[in-house]
Amino acid sequence: MNIITKVLATDAFQIWLENLKDMKAVGVIKARIERIKKGNIGDWKRVEGVKNIFEVRIDVSKGYRLYYTKRENTIIILLCGGVKDTQNKNIKEAEHILKYLE
Repeated sequence: MNIITKVLATDAFQIWLENLKDMKAVGVIKARIERIKKGNIGDWKRVEGVKNIFEVRIDVSKGYRLYYTKRENTIIILLCGGVKDTQNKNIKEAEHILKYLE
């Protein structure tokens, strides 16, 4: 198992997480981020048709998604988050943020 040495979050991700009203989901998301730091990303997949963006799937409440990219093998950058119902909109936001970061 590879250990992720650094997990960074964009302002967009931080604002999204801080504004979530579902405290159960916030706890689960924060726990998942801690596991990611230890190399255990869990349930994830590559976003189809989009280069360098992946999603972590969290099966709690509305079905939360964390969109991220990787730098080298040791840095995960959390781009944005959302729920299953707003997935297409969130993927477009993640693409926009990634273009800004490049």
